[in-house]
Amino acid sequence: MKTKRITFLAMLVAISMVLSYLESLLPQIYIVPGIKLGLANIPVMFAIFKLKPSDALLISGIRIFLLSILFRSFLSFIFSITGGLMSIAFMLLFKRMNTFSIMGISVIGGVTHNLGQILIAVFIVNTPGLLFYFPVLIITGTLAGIAIGLICNLLVNRIQLPFPD
Repeated sequence: MKTKRITFLAMLVAISMVLSYLESLLPQIYIVPGIKLGLANIPVMFAIFKLKPSDALLISGIRIFLLSILFRSFLSFIFSITGGLMSIAFMLLFKRMNTFSIMGISVIGGVTHNLGQILIAVFIVNTPGLLFYFPVLIITGTLAGIAIGLICNLLVNRIQLPFPD
């Protein structure tokens, strides 16, 4: 990997971590625990559209790992990595189909991230009743996906990579 590429990926991880911190300062919405806008996913979405799929996985994985060991818990890591991997897998799948816009893929990512987290919660606490939260999570994932998709669309169209991809 070239120096410029490594530096750019490290910058995206750092931006993702800062966005996660800034989001933690926002007031919580307590309709359903864990609802967040997902600002930290902006660099991941950018990587999905401008870099390699492995770069998106790397950025997301490193961010989740670092935030978990620095500020969160192992359980938080499990929830975050499950939602992150599921959302990236679905976003890459739907991107490959070439039928959805950046915003559409972002919405898919938001909803599948929530799905991954609710499924792991059902598994961990052995409470299928948690699935009743999923309709609310579909709505919040859609709204968050729209917001992140709008931001990502601007970035993808305006930022040129400092290295050939």
